[in-house]
Amino acid sequence: MNTHTDEQAVNQRLLWAWLIAPLAIFPWIINVRLFPMIAPNEEPKWGLLVLCGVWMAVAGAYALWQRKSMEVRWTWAGLALAMFYLLLFVGVFLGPNTTEGWIRWSFWLASLAVFLTVVWGWRHMSRFQDAWVWSLSVGSFVFSAHYWKGYILDYGTPNYNFSVLFSPIGHVNFTGDALIIVLPALIYVLLMNTHALLRLLNWFSVTTIATILLVASSRGALGGVTLGALVLGLLAVRHQAWVRHLPWSSRRYWLPALLMTSSLLTSWVVYEWLPY
Repeated sequence: MNTHTDEQAVNQRLLWAWLIAPLAIFPWIINVRLFPMIAPNEEPKWGLLVLCGVWMAVAGAYALWQRKSMEVRWTWAGLALAMFYLLLFVGVFLGPNTTEGWIRWSFWLASLAVFLTVVWGWRHMSRFQDAWVWSLSVGSFVFSAHYWKGYILDYGTPNYNFSVLFSPIGHVNFTGDALIIVLPALIYVLLMNTHALLRLLNWFSVTTIATILLVASSRGALGGVTLGALVLGLLAVRHQAWVRHLPWSSRRYWLPALLMTSSLLTSWVVYEWLPY
């Protein structure tokens, strides 16, 4: 009996090591320059992402192998995700550079491993939710502070290529592509979490990241934000009776709404004031 209990404890620790990978790697990916390359903070981060994805894929395969049975239930979202990755796989052979296509395909697979890990951990392990929220919040706050330091000290200096070194993430387009993923997650935490420090950190980060997206003016990033807002609007219309009957007089509802609205409006005002 003790042996069985010890084995379960070991499996739980292995599972936690699997789940903690994206949390440990996230602040580094968006904030650290590793090598003095032309774009010194881009390609090395892809290496970290792939390492993180392989780590979780191997550990996840081990966790599934340890289970006595496994039930797979397909949903429309799961089918859409599978079709999307099938389309990406076909594109490897249709593109002009097959080698580059395989490299990009490996990045997408690593991203899928990170995504599925976060979804699984969020649903099944409560302590993972807390760790994820703090990692996202602190990492994004450091990124935001890092961006403003670069904007104030580096932008406008001679020979500074702010298109390539636009932010701690890197190129202006890559920054937009990454932040349209981070921004909805931060807004979710800002709306749902009642911790005072987290609200302060995330209000600052949401304001900064929304401002960065406006400064970058990347068509892909702004198009993604617009599409997300349209989907959210359609959902609100679809469930308008539920939204209308929420107790908006309660601090639980009006304060998060005020924080989000003020953050987005502040980002627009700051953007209009910025010199670059």
